[in-house]
Amino acid sequence: NCINCRTLKMTTRYLVVGLLLFLVKVFGSAVEQDASTDLGNWQTASEVPWIFEEAFSTGNGCSFNQLCTQVNNAFGTNVKLRCSVASAPLPAAQAITLPLFYQGNYDLCNTFKEAHYCTIRAGPLGIPLGKETFFPVGDFRYSQCVPTSCSGEELSELFLKSVDRTAWRLILRFHPTIKDSAELVALMKILSAEIKASLSVECITSEENANRTKIDSAGIGTLIFIAIMMGAVVCSTIYHVYFIGNLDEANLDSANGKSYACIKWFSSKHNLERLTVAIPGDYNAFNGIRVLSMAWIIMGHCILNFVMPPVVNLTAEQRFLESVQFAFVSGAEYSVDTFFFMSGFLAAFGLVKKLKQSSENFISLREYVLLVLARYLRLTPVYAVVMLLYWKVLPTFGNGPLWNEGMDGMLSAGVCDDYWWTNMLYINNLVPFGLKGGMCMGWSWYLANDFQFFLLAPIIVSVHLLGVRRRSAILKWTPLILPIIAQLVAVPVTMYSRNLMGKQFMEVDFFQYLYAAPWTRCTPYMVGMMLALWLNGKGKGNRYELARIDEFADSNGTERSGNKHRSYLFRNSLFVAALGTMLGLILLHADSWVCRDGDENCNAWSGMYAYGFFVLQNWNQLESVLYFTLGWLVWSVGFAVIAYSLFTGVDPFRVGWILSHSAFTPLARLTFNAYLVHLPLMILHHASSPYLPVFSTMGIMSETVFFVVVAYICSFLLYMFVEKPIMNIVTAGFMLLRKPKRGNSVMERYQSLQRSMSVVSDVDSEAIHLSSQTHEDDNNLGSIQNGDQYRPLNS
Repeated sequence: NCINCRTLKMTTRYLVVGLLLFLVKVFGSAVEQDASTDLGNWQTASEVPWIFEEAFSTGNGCSFNQLCTQVNNAFGTNVKLRCSVASAPLPAAQAITLPLFYQGNYDLCNTFKEAHYCTIRAGPLGIPLGKETFFPVGDFRYSQCVPTSCSGEELSELFLKSVDRTAWRLILRFHPTIKDSAELVALMKILSAEIKASLSVECITSEENANRTKIDSAGIGTLIFIAIMMGAVVCSTIYHVYFIGNLDEANLDSANGKSYACIKWFSSKHNLERLTVAIPGDYNAFNGIRVLSMAWIIMGHCILNFVMPPVVNLTAEQRFLESVQFAFVSGAEYSVDTFFFMSGFLAAFGLVKKLKQSSENFISLREYVLLVLARYLRLTPVYAVVMLLYWKVLPTFGNGPLWNEGMDGMLSAGVCDDYWWTNMLYINNLVPFGLKGGMCMGWSWYLANDFQFFLLAPIIVSVHLLGVRRRSAILKWTPLILPIIAQLVAVPVTMYSRNLMGKQFMEVDFFQYLYAAPWTRCTPYMVGMMLALWLNGKGKGNRYELARIDEFADSNGTERSGNKHRSYLFRNSLFVAALGTMLGLILLHADSWVCRDGDENCNAWSGMYAYGFFVLQNWNQLESVLYFTLGWLVWSVGFAVIAYSLFTGVDPFRVGWILSHSAFTPLARLTFNAYLVHLPLMILHHASSPYLPVFSTMGIMSETVFFVVVAYICSFLLYMFVEKPIMNIVTAGFMLLRKPKRGNSVMERYQSLQRSMSVVSDVDSEAIHLSSQTHEDDNNLGSIQNGDQYRPLNS
């Protein structure tokens, strides 16, 4: 009948369709089996687990199914859970996604008894797509919460058992069109070898990490020293406030006068007054510039701390690095040159005043040794304390899955253990030269360069003064021009000889041979000295004193004495041109990080592995050489024009009064300490996080403000408890070297030197003032005490 016919037709149709599906499945399995002949009897690519759960069930204690006892029992009884609830999801349970970060719950794992948090890391990885083509995917990270009976070594061995299958799945995921089984096997072996070579496993608990980073005797000694200094400061402050009070300075020469002076060395009341005292003079704009430059450096390092470790959202980071805004962040490298310029300017100016006291206008060996000693003692005590805290104490402060990784990078793989002494001698940018492990306190390269430049400054100024006396332009300016010429030659020679064209900023070759080498960074310091010496030469009759601005400028800004070409309009235009040049230098490479069409290696998943930080990937060799050769010189000359304009009252944007505001005075005095502590604070913050960071521009802005505030708070504490008390002791020690004039007691000389030291805001001026007071001549002291250390009188 009709119904039976319809049933027969439908049954026949289903049988045919079923037969066809069976044949397709058999044929597909045969093809897959043929493609994996050399790989073992595996399943299809979509079904092969990346990390096999059953592999961990057969290990010695490495079982996902093992129950853990939760410490936090919110229900009145211990809750039995699998350790794996705090592990990252198995990649087999989801499609492979980028980035290859699979983070577990570190905090939950720490609540389990007899469990620890293990992280498997490999990379940076590049998926081979051919013989010479790779697709960079960055790091692979996978975290598990496993019983403590499962060691990191066992976990690594279990992972290695499935590494070939992991490589196979990755290749098929990112190269789905591959059909040749021989090619698949070859690419799999390449990627497997890459994973094995970079594989590391770290298992931690709070207790394990605490045992691993126990503080040693040097760290304990550092903490004891700081505790003693804090106790001395607190006790001295209480005694000063409640027992000495406002005792007249003249009474300090009584029987107890010396004891009162020792109390004031440590008294916060006394030292705080020295920190906040106003600085008269014409160069106070440097105070605001110093503070703003320090904030710029902190912002640049905030970005650097995101670039260095992997971040969860690499695409957002890459987009920001390709934006114009990032040019202003990367331009923070020029703030270091601003510091070099100001240091050279103030050192030259102070040395001119010091050397005027010598009849020959040439520094003697005794004066030179005392000058270097004064600067060394001015810088080193607080520098040594910060280095010991950074090296011996900070690594014991925290724990977490990123802690040891961050500490290893921070301490440069033991470089501090072997070469800490190079920091104390300010040669850490030169010794050990070429060491691939970097240097202890990597940001201290600036201190080494600045100290090395200061060693040359007295000789350069002496030769310059000799040229003034002999009216020889060659003697006056050759010592300053030669280092600049040397830098202009050294940079291209170094870049060509060391093949630094496409190097990353953080690579050791680029950093040591170009970025931190004194012969490539001396130009800003020399330009600063040149401006100071030229301004001193403006004095009448070549008496070599800096003329006060109103001596050679009218109220409307037009110079007298026949300087017809320095009109007010011209100097305003010069100010704007210099500012525009510096801004253009920052924006010059605004698109240098932008990925170009056809550049297959430029993508977010390479992270910064392909190009790094401050790398001009879109510039050819000649453009890169010109930029690094002329960039520091152009910035220095532009800043010199702006500084000279501010000193002479040319301020078209009316920023001089802001930069010179007294509010910047204490912050300017704290900038040296802020530079020392800001990076350890950042590393402590990022390394102590249990999870990888998320990049956002708002987060960068918030962190910049946070670290500026915290850095200056820590700087203030260092100043009150370490820097200033030690500096007071050093000052008293230098008084013993000074030959007293008749009628001057030791206490009077100490007080006069303290007053002279309180009206400067930079370490160069302090060191020069300190060494100057070892002479018998006190004629210059009066002008210093009257606040004219930046503005000598034309008497």
